[in-house]
Amino acid sequence: MNADLCVGCGKCTSNCYIEAIDIVDDRAVIRDTCRVCGRCAMKCPKGAIVLKARYANPAEMVFERIDAQIDNY
Repeated sequence: MNADLCVGCGKCTSNCYIEAIDIVDDRAVIRDTCRVCGRCAMKCPKGAIVLKARYANPAEMVFERIDAQIDNY
């Protein structure tokens, strides 16, 4: 997220299907619940949202989720 480019228009929030973006002090704030789907970035008129995967290998995320479930048993 490039907060300097964000104008707080809210187009990103209205396109986020999991409501992972809030407008705080006229700037978008993306929460950890973001799924990196890209809908917000496509709608941002200023190009303020830059997608960045949390994992270099997406399979890592899957394995972490499976491990978390196994640990619960």
